[in-house]
Amino acid sequence: MKWLGIPLKLTIATALACVLAVLASQRGHAEAPSDQFQLSNNTVTDTKTGLIWQRNVAIDMGFEEAQTYCANLTLDGATTWRLPSIKELQTLVDDEKPAFTEEETAFPKLTDHFWIWSSTPVAGNPSTMTWFLDFRLGITSSLETPDPVEFAVRCVR
Repeated sequence: MKWLGIPLKLTIATALACVLAVLASQRGHAEAPSDQFQLSNNTVTDTKTGLIWQRNVAIDMGFEEAQTYCANLTLDGATTWRLPSIKELQTLVDDEKPAFTEEETAFPKLTDHFWIWSSTPVAGNPSTMTWFLDFRLGITSSLETPDPVEFAVRCVR
């Protein structure tokens, strides 16, 4: 097939690569500067946002259990932990990477546990729906709560 005398040999993979490149260029988000995250054994301080994060995720918790877990967490002497909002979680997405992972120098790579609870209720259903972040795809989604689904938890303060 030709268009304006130019042979068109686009495969699905080529087309997808072009779309992803355009989307990545429109995000306008650069990789985190090397000094953005200050690490300790158990926590990560984001110097850009001022948030202090639990470094390792806790796994396999329902929504209510996740809230209780964060409220009762003690790390590096701090006890004021909470479940993060969806906007706070989105600050951890490294959207320069093809797999939309968290910033890997600060946080251990998420493998099987890439869905993370947020504290943000869904507008219109605040008592029954909550947002979560899929770090594998870099997207947010919502789920009915309480629900038997168990996701990972990363607390913040």
